[in-house]
Amino acid sequence: MNKLFAIAAIAAMPALPALAAPNNVEQFSVGSSPKTFQISPKLSTLTPFLTDSQFRLFQQTASSRGSRRLRAGSTSGYSRQAGSSSQRVSPYNYGSNCSSSSFGCISYTNARVANSTVAKSASTANQPVGGMPYVASGKLLIATTTAGSFNATCSASLIGKGLLVTAAHCVHSYGNGTAGFYKSFRFIPANNSSSNTGPYGSWDGNNVWIPTVYLNGNDVCSTRGIVCNNDVAVIVLKKNSKNQYPSSLSQIGYYAYGWNGYGFRSEGSSGTLRSMITQLGYPSGLDSANLMQRGDSYGQYTGTGTGSSPLNLIIGSQMNGGSSGGPWLINFGTASTLSGSSAGAAPVRNVVQATTSWGYTSSTIQVQGASTFAQNSAFPNASYTEGGRDYGAGNIGALVQAACGASGSNGQALGACF
Repeated sequence: MNKLFAIAAIAAMPALPALAAPNNVEQFSVGSSPKTFQISPKLSTLTPFLTDSQFRLFQQTASSRGSRRLRAGSTSGYSRQAGSSSQRVSPYNYGSNCSSSSFGCISYTNARVANSTVAKSASTANQPVGGMPYVASGKLLIATTTAGSFNATCSASLIGKGLLVTAAHCVHSYGNGTAGFYKSFRFIPANNSSSNTGPYGSWDGNNVWIPTVYLNGNDVCSTRGIVCNNDVAVIVLKKNSKNQYPSSLSQIGYYAYGWNGYGFRSEGSSGTLRSMITQLGYPSGLDSANLMQRGDSYGQYTGTGTGSSPLNLIIGSQMNGGSSGGPWLINFGTASTLSGSSAGAAPVRNVVQATTSWGYTSSTIQVQGASTFAQNSAFPNASYTEGGRDYGAGNIGALVQAACGASGSNGQALGACF
């Protein structure tokens, strides 16, 4: 039977009013002392392993998902954005066992981001990972039991000057309450070596926000704590020794984030919502989690978001443990100057729609899933607003409001947000 690696979750609780922050989210301040607990030092074993036969998701269609919300004051659901061939699998239909997956076979490509040849006056490892848009992604070091003693890794990306988005299971052990928070975190944008120093240094976490349903362990999940609605977290970073957030540096920008299917379109007679997805991360099975990896696949929605059918995105991917928390992006790359052409219906660049949440332990079934940024039973609001600023809809809107709003971490006033 085919097993799954690390996942985490969050469950359905009555929603708080839209203006009451934090909205169904919980905070952990790094340096505080919740109760300790014993777990394995490897992320791939932080959550239960399940066989494919123990869960199933239902294909999500446009008619059952409902309409996509448009962001107030703009044309669609997104936030503003700042500022080698031997490793490629192209295309790959997941081997002979792909039919064992509930999702069938999904073609994809995967490759190391670093160039295979050295450009003039530059190192291979820094190209193109050290510049935008890659550099807004990075490696996340995690101290699960003792602050500062990093013994696990995930991936994460910037959606603000000093604001990260990652998977909730990268910062908390599902359902373990306040004792479930891990002890400290370090973000290394564009990490490019085993020394974990990166081309620009590192930034430590300050405040962590996760959904209350994740904290309490009562999310909408196909199986408890595995494939769920809300495996999402945000981290407000501390400034470095030079009093800078990552995006204080001219070379480092941050991504936009989207919700409720920005950039997805209904395809074919089935009405399945699909879009092209670029996945970035630091999986342990590729370059030992020391070099950034890129995967490209079409992504599609599964599930209804209710009962035992969580709303997830599914892509094809060669990545494994360590890629958790890495961004799934729409329209990845640098926009061209249009001449004789026109932009598509959803033209905003580098929009994070989800973060890697789970996948199979079997290398022959190369499918990964993610809790999508969207409204659901725990986060039903179409707008989480504070101080005249709209932080977006659903789980991502509530988490960013908590991190950036005055009633939460006040990241906006501290310069960590937008």
